[in-house]
Amino acid sequence: MASLFQKKGLTDEEREKNNGHNHVVVLLVVAVFFIYIYLFTHAAQSLGLPMPEQLAGQSGVEIGHVFDADHNVDSNITISYTDRFGSNDDERLIFYILAIGGFLLVYYLPVRWKQTTLACWAIGMILILYGPEKTAGLVWSHLIVYLTLHPKKDNPLSWGAFAGLLWWAGFGGGNIFCLPLAVVSGLVIYRFILLPFIFSGRFTGALRSGVTQFPTLSVLIGLLIETSTGWSWEIPMGLFLAFWHWQRLILYHIDYKDGLVPANLSFGRYLAVFFNPATIPSWNKESMIGQGYAYLDNLFLCKDKNSIALDGVKLMLLALLYLVAGRWCVYFLVDIFGSFHLNVFDAS
Repeated sequence: MASLFQKKGLTDEEREKNNGHNHVVVLLVVAVFFIYIYLFTHAAQSLGLPMPEQLAGQSGVEIGHVFDADHNVDSNITISYTDRFGSNDDERLIFYILAIGGFLLVYYLPVRWKQTTLACWAIGMILILYGPEKTAGLVWSHLIVYLTLHPKKDNPLSWGAFAGLLWWAGFGGGNIFCLPLAVVSGLVIYRFILLPFIFSGRFTGALRSGVTQFPTLSVLIGLLIETSTGWSWEIPMGLFLAFWHWQRLILYHIDYKDGLVPANLSFGRYLAVFFNPATIPSWNKESMIGQGYAYLDNLFLCKDKNSIALDGVKLMLLALLYLVAGRWCVYFLVDIFGSFHLNVFDAS
């Protein structure tokens, strides 16, 4: 299949030219993040500052239907959809602080370390926000895909043991006695079963297609089981999170078959296709749209990074406009319709 994105990527030298520092831009990005922290978390209350609704009142500004019972901006910005921290306001605060740290780290790192570091930082954020079990299950799912598409002749025992360790951490239920068995099983299965099968060439293509299509195949199999037996199938949350990467998995496999993915691609660079901080609060939303390896690699530092950062600032300010002014405008129109006895359901 021909690649969907044939744009040629930049050279390392061209990316280095786009890696110049501008500390004013950095301060601007951090300032916008602090605006979000003030408006959408309880940080102001913890610091003894007036809450957003109180500040608006003190300024003589009356904005209806914008603030919630906590006196900050009412919104549906939810991070993990769990009760791990008791409040999504606290989740937002953690996410924003970690996002600032990730931006600063990747902004100042050399080009060759940026993508892998960003992916690892995002996984660290998932670890804090979702917990070790879900994170291990998610990374294990991608490790299986990676080891199938990029088989490791060197150190296969180490890779297999790593897969077994992640399986135990993600699905072993915390039973310490299962850890040695999981590690040994992982290295034996990968070294003596999966690797020989891959290099035999028989049905290797079908195996790789099946592995990259595992979200769709799992849903199909689960649907058939449930409709034929009535038994409701369940999957661990870590594996479920990987299901939402199905579009990128398909695009990655297309690029792989087109020869656009380096055969010796590191696991860190593989993860960079699927993990970045922007995907964390939107793991089941538009940030998972199909973007394969070639598309993301070609666009990496395709222009000055300060211009990219400023584009991000514009998007964040536009989102803020929708979340605050947009909500006020909607209810302003609803009130007008109501004056004519035209009711609008749920202000939608």
